[in-house]
Parts: sequence; structure tokens; C-alpha cells
Amino acid sequence: MNPYQVFHSSHSELRKHLHIVMVRPENGGNVGAAARALQNMGLYGSFSIVGTPEIITAECRKLAKHAKSRLEQITFFPSLSEALEGTEPKTLKLAATARVGAGSGYRQAPGV
Repeated sequence: MNPYQVFHSSHSELRKHLHIVMVRPENGGNVGAAARALQNMGLYGSFSIVGTPEIITAECRKLAKHAKSRLEQITFFPSLSEALEGTEPKTLKLAATARVGAGSGYRQAPGV
């Protein structure tokens, strides 16, 4: 028995409700890698990008490997607010970045 298959099967409904929004990615390779990760983890929610379709480059397709179908499902939006429109009112929205803002240190969210 494959333990990963059991894990995925027990959370199939949750995996349909995890939606990913990438905001102005600078590198097409990052988009391809994200598509591949979504495919590998079995996440079936929407995949959106705040930006333009020009980010889907040859490098993007190369890094997506077997997840090229996820690239074809990407929805593009001009702003983050438009990308988040229509989400369920009680949706938890999380953000992450590899960058620390220029001139600012780490900030802790209020109440944390």
C-alpha cells in the first residue's frame, strides 16, 4: 500500500478548496515550479496569477514538466483584489514572499 495515496485520498475534498494566487511573479520558472508542486500534491483548486500570460515562457513549461495542464488552467488578473473577488467570505487568505521589504525589518502580525 502506498502511504501517500492514502493521505491524498483522505483529504480529497479539502484539496479542491485550496486556491493559489501568484502576484506578479518575476520569473516564469517559478510559475512552472508552482504548477508542478500543485500537481504533485494533488491540489485541484484554482491557480491564478496577477500579471500577464507572457510569464508562461519556455522555462516555465520546462519546470512544469508533467503539470503543463495546470499552466493551461491559469486565470490571469490585473490586480490582487480582482483575483480574490468571488472567494468565499470565510476563506482564510495567506501570503508569503521570499523578500523582505526594502528598508523594513521583520514585522509580526498584531496579536501573534
